[in-house]
Amino acid sequence: MIKKRSAAVEEEKKEEKQKFPKVYPIIIIECGTVMLRKFQRKTSASVIYEADIIGVARIVFDDKAMKLQGVLIDKNDKCFSLRGCVVPDDKQQSTTVLSTNFDVIDGETNHNFKIDDVVMKLEIDPKTTHHKMILEHPSLKFITKRWYHGYRADIEISGHINPQMVGYGCSLFVGDMTISTISTHHFVPLKRRLSLVDDNIIESSNDFLA
Repeated sequence: MIKKRSAAVEEEKKEEKQKFPKVYPIIIIECGTVMLRKFQRKTSASVIYEADIIGVARIVFDDKAMKLQGVLIDKNDKCFSLRGCVVPDDKQQSTTVLSTNFDVIDGETNHNFKIDDVVMKLEIDPKTTHHKMILEHPSLKFITKRWYHGYRADIEISGHINPQMVGYGCSLFVGDMTISTISTHHFVPLKRRLSLVDDNIIESSNDFLA
């Protein structure tokens, strides 16, 4: 009776093995260089940035480097950084009317938008000999209310703009500025770089639990 029961148990085990064969991990031994495929995720998402800013701007003009730097504080005490450079033009004979390109950086969001071909006019009041800067563009307006030079300018530059610009004799122009523009920021698609392995590979498996 025991032998018959044992034979029946063995038959059941054989049937189970046939139904559920054991799976072994595949191990491959290789040597050489392996290049993994590159995957990338594409996205067409974009952010529309609308700027409608009214505030007081402080602008430093370096007439030697032909560059501008400043800050704009709006009515809500939000800060924007201003950076500009004069566009070189050999045909332009006037030194008081220049074309400039500006970068405006939002201090909170770090969003950067450009305003190119801004007309910059430099004037001198014949009565007071005070200098005046005027910026004209459909998206940007600025007119000087106060002009500082010398020690007073260095104090303002050190406290509000950039201490490294102190002592170079730059003029500081303070006045009302308005910016009204719309810019679109497109996301850069995320990419995975190719990975190269120059050393010998010991083993690789298709079973991550092996």
